Amino acid sequence: MRIVRITPSSFDAPFRFGYRSSHLLRQKADSILLAIHFDTGVVGYGESVPRSYVTGETPDSVMELLAGHFTDFLTGRDVNSLEDVEGLLEGLRGVCNRHGIRTFQSALGAVDIALLDGLGRKQGIPVHGLIGPRVRSELPWSLPVPLLSDAEIRKFHGTITRGTFGSLKVIVSRDADQNVERLRLVRSLFGESIEVRIDANGNWTREEAVSHLRRLQPYRLAAVEQPVAKGDMEGLRQIRKAFGIPVVVDESLCGPEDAEALIANEACDILNIKISKVGGLLAAKRIAAYGASKGVTCLLGGHVGETDILTNAALHFLLVAPALSLVEGFSSMLFGKARGIDDLDPGRWIAQILDAPGIGFDPQSVESAVLAR
Repeated sequence: MRIVRITPSSFDAPFRFGYRSSHLLRQKADSILLAIHFDTGVVGYGESVPRSYVTGETPDSVMELLAGHFTDFLTGRDVNSLEDVEGLLEGLRGVCNRHGIRTFQSALGAVDIALLDGLGRKQGIPVHGLIGPRVRSELPWSLPVPLLSDAEIRKFHGTITRGTFGSLKVIVSRDADQNVERLRLVRSLFGESIEVRIDANGNWTREEAVSHLRRLQPYRLAAVEQPVAKGDMEGLRQIRKAFGIPVVVDESLCGPEDAEALIANEACDILNIKISKVGGLLAAKRIAAYGASKGVTCLLGGHVGETDILTNAALHFLLVAPALSLVEGFSSMLFGKARGIDDLDPGRWIAQILDAPGIGFDPQSVESAVLAR
């Protein structure tokens, strides 16, 4: 089948409630949705969640790249096999290199997902069947706790009535006293048995990281995520060696080359793979496979504000990725698709995409209506 049209669209639906991290308070989606139309009538869907503080991309830069150089290269190309998809993605990397474009991972990820979705729909098989083999049917899920007030954390805890989650990731700030109180409250509410990780989002200096971690050690941290800035590989290595707490990298990991460098420099214990930031499903699987070959585990992170397109794509990755230990994040809550945390059922989500062709994205959804504008 041949690509005949490419349609990128902005998606900025408001959240039901704000999500505050160390970077900013996010109150709406900031995504680019992508539809790739083929001459057979098949449409493949993809999504980019660009974050300037991670890959250096913005919604405007992704839209410009997709509508410009990527459209010029892809229009008229044939997609009939996984090898065709891989060849087109490599060709797009070449396009970026020739034009001096250095920040394109999230845009490339949208194309990766859309091409795989289209190919799966054409062949009548799910994407995990294209990029497999399948290695699991489920995985532990982790709940992120954003920068909420004490009252909000108590209310948040009060909505949970069953054991959907086995671990928590608590976002922390640069205020040491505030972080101590937040961890004390989380432990008092959720108990001592639940696994707790913290995420500094790369906003601590090396000195701050050492000071914060010393004060937070009594709360039995299972891991610390991105304790220093994304470019500070030596800082990551020093924190890992000094405290013996597993170090997760997120902002520092934007592609397979980053994974290789981080592991070679002993700068991490766990790779936080997010499909959009690393360049799509095929790149994500390469990262997981490389980590497995070096004895480094991975977790599957969620993008704040992602739609069902990226969520479904991530579920296919969950089924096939080696060395994956857990999944975190439920962006659908932000759009009101779940009334509360107890409405979230990972098993049901996986069942819905397990045998559906492509990524299993519903063309009747709100997101699809945006794509059709």
